[in-house]
Amino acid sequence: MAICTKIRKKNRQVCAGDLVDYGTINTRDIAAPISGGVDFEEVFTLKVNSFMLVETVRGESLFDQVGVEQDVTHHVYIPYISGLTFQDWIDIEGQRFNVIDVEDLDNRHDFQLCRCTNRGLATKAATHA
Repeated sequence: MAICTKIRKKNRQVCAGDLVDYGTINTRDIAAPISGGVDFEEVFTLKVNSFMLVETVRGESLFDQVGVEQDVTHHVYIPYISGLTFQDWIDIEGQRFNVIDVEDLDNRHDFQLCRCTNRGLATKAATHA
């Protein structure tokens, strides 16, 4: 006879009072080189402004969509945004974060966890790549 064991669904929540950081979520568009040049241009377009909860992380890495290992430096919790993907970028207090992975917490469409890498100051061209 089979034994029934209860499996409880997780209910991870982010308290609204913990959303103390304010930032922007941007999409990155890459424009082709102009008139025979070799340098492409990156244009960051504002997707949404939002309050967030930012946590630093140590010793975590993920394999991205092309199988390259990426170090995770921050977890950013945000209210659910439809269409948010790993191709988006987050700017918080002048720092630019590359989104590596997006998780809809417990598939409830309340909050999302973005695993990110800090790319440095948003004003520097080297942080775009």
